[in-house]
Formats: sequence, structure tokens, C-alpha cells
Amino acid sequence: MAVMPFVGESHGAAVEQQELHESLVDPRVGLSTLAAQANVDFSNLPLDATVEAIAASGTQGNLAALRSIAAGKPMTIADAGRIYGRGIMCPQVVGTADDVADQLADMARATGIDGFIISPAFLPDTFEDFVTQVVPVLQARGLFRRHYDGTTLRDNIGSLPAAL
Repeated sequence: MAVMPFVGESHGAAVEQQELHESLVDPRVGLSTLAAQANVDFSNLPLDATVEAIAASGTQGNLAALRSIAAGKPMTIADAGRIYGRGIMCPQVVGTADDVADQLADMARATGIDGFIISPAFLPDTFEDFVTQVVPVLQARGLFRRHYDGTTLRDNIGSLPAAL
């Protein structure tokens, strides 16, 4: 499961990072990715058209998810582009290192997944924040390894922990 973490020294600082990220999203960025996945040419649709106007021959799951997010209310193609551009609809986890670790642990328990793909909002900052702040918390809780047994990926791929 992919997640997009926003980690701050305080919850408010993390929310500020998330808000900055969201403010930078141009709907056309999200639409370019959605267009490729759903096999849709958005160039002939106005940005103020609703997602109901989208007829796609490609992947339908993401369009269905957008329609579900809209919950029966009109959602414009621009809105869909912004939502998709914020992180291709992967969950965002926001807060202090402890908050983010709690959220990841809860998601792992609820879904039975055994790992996460960290989707960066900002490079390299998102990875650095996650590695320096969240990973030590996960390690202290026994949810993330402290070392690898082997010296190569091939040596270690079979020894991934089941907890996270």
C-alpha cells in the first residue's frame, strides 16, 4: 500500500506541509496521469465539466473511486485532476513521527498488509523526514527491522517482517 507522509515536529507543522503540497497541485498534472491510466483524452472536455462526462476505455477503478469521493455531488474534471494530482489518491498520513507511526500501524492491522510504499510529496525532504523521524519510532515499537540478515536484496527478500 502506498502512503504519502507529512511529518512535522508538531501536528500543525505537518498540516502546513500538507497544505503547501495541496496548494501547488495544478489539475492538469493529475489529469495527465489519469488520462494515461483511464485512456481518456481530456483535451476536448472543459475543466468545469463533471466527472460523469468522462467516458473511458481504460482502467475504470480510479474513475469509480473519484465518483465515490464525489458522493453523488457534482465533481468537476478540474477537481478530479487536483485530487489525482495530490498523490494518485494514495492515503496521506499527517502528524508527528508518533502520529504517523500510529496511523501506519493501524492501517497494517486493519488491512493485513506487510509493508508500505512511501510516496514522496517533496524530494528529498519527505524521505529524509520519514527515515530520520518515523523509522526510529517504528523500530522502537518492533514494527521495522534494525538490520538486514544478508548482504544483497536476494539474500533478504525472503526475510521481510510480517508486522509491517
